[in-house]
Amino acid sequence: MGKSCVPPVAMVLVQLGFAGMNVVSKLALDAGMSPYVLIAYRNLIAAAVISPVAYLLERRSGATITKKVLLQIFVSSIFGATLNQVLYFVGLKSTSPTVACALTNTLPALTFVMAAALKMESVRPGTPAGQAKLVGTAVCVGGSMVIPFYKGPVLGLWASPLHWRFVADHAPSPAAAAAHSGAAVLGDVLIIASCVAWAVWFILHTKMSEGFSAPYTSTAIMCLMAGVQCAGVSAAMDRSLDVWKLGCDIRLYSVLYIGIVGSGIGFTLMSWCIQVRGPLYVSMFSPLLLVVVAIIGWAILGEKIRVGTYVDHQLTSQSVHGEILIKLMSSSSAPSILHTLPAYSAVGSVLIVAGLYMVLWGKGREMDRPDLDNDDDIADEETAVGLVGFSGKGGGAVAIASSRVEAISLPVSFSTTSPKRLQHIHG
Repeated sequence: MGKSCVPPVAMVLVQLGFAGMNVVSKLALDAGMSPYVLIAYRNLIAAAVISPVAYLLERRSGATITKKVLLQIFVSSIFGATLNQVLYFVGLKSTSPTVACALTNTLPALTFVMAAALKMESVRPGTPAGQAKLVGTAVCVGGSMVIPFYKGPVLGLWASPLHWRFVADHAPSPAAAAAHSGAAVLGDVLIIASCVAWAVWFILHTKMSEGFSAPYTSTAIMCLMAGVQCAGVSAAMDRSLDVWKLGCDIRLYSVLYIGIVGSGIGFTLMSWCIQVRGPLYVSMFSPLLLVVVAIIGWAILGEKIRVGTYVDHQLTSQSVHGEILIKLMSSSSAPSILHTLPAYSAVGSVLIVAGLYMVLWGKGREMDRPDLDNDDDIADEETAVGLVGFSGKGGGAVAIASSRVEAISLPVSFSTTSPKRLQHIHG
């Protein structure tokens, strides 16, 4: 029981860290920091933090860094760090952390489709576990869609004693929001594109872990490569050295936090969980980010939590005694930038958590019973991963080529061993 709790606890901690990263990163971007410089600092700091840990824990692991492994890490750094983070933070500059978190809830569906298409995740709609994963993914994504489209009354919660008054100094004015109204749509598109790159990284990292089972080392190298790549992108976008200056303010605090927590700890824990549970398992925790941000918004920023939330087209803010007050106004104009955290949907959050638990139940059932529900379910499994057969008249032989995918225990293996033999091996 103890060991089985480690992966979910680790992934919840990752989402807690990512929630704080979204808030402080948005504040740094609003303070004028270049997103490319922010990403470069993030990855370089992460590499510096992880490298000593990798040396201490994995120097005797026996994992060999070959040219193939370096190439795999390089490709992973492009999708999982550089491309994903550039798209995300450039998009975050034009939208709010809330909208960004809501859009990242498409990640489980994207990962599930990719993993199922590549036969890295079993799809057995005829089994309870398969139904739980399919329905849970749909419920999770559906819950994230409820948040921007359903409005309800404000919940009668007590006022939080904690308010981060610093946020008022960096909230854009209504005039600035109107000036960036067109960029908000582009920001949303970039966030979704970053989710595609993120899902690709999950798949690539799963394949890489088959031949290189040293998550700390691979993460350190990936962050170092990504830091160099992002520094090159930043130099191409802005050659001024002034953009790299950090004062003793939110810029410094942001790069330290997202470098140590967002990449250093976050990437390492995700890499380990991908090896242990698989890409879909890791991606299914991403919707919790929105719930955590809602709690942070209420506890620190003094935001309201609604039964449902309808993000209207026009959002204005004003600072009263250093606290941010939100006013939603009806408008048929083009969507404007959402520059503070609006109210949150309790209904959507409940659906997100419910969908997550459904998928976790399905994954847990597959782990406990790899030969799910005897012959009928095994037949469904073989049909899902690919069944090739031919038979001749008059008692001709039937040849079956079947690849059973162990969707839970990673590295992923494509084995022709029978289900009973697999159960014997793992049992």
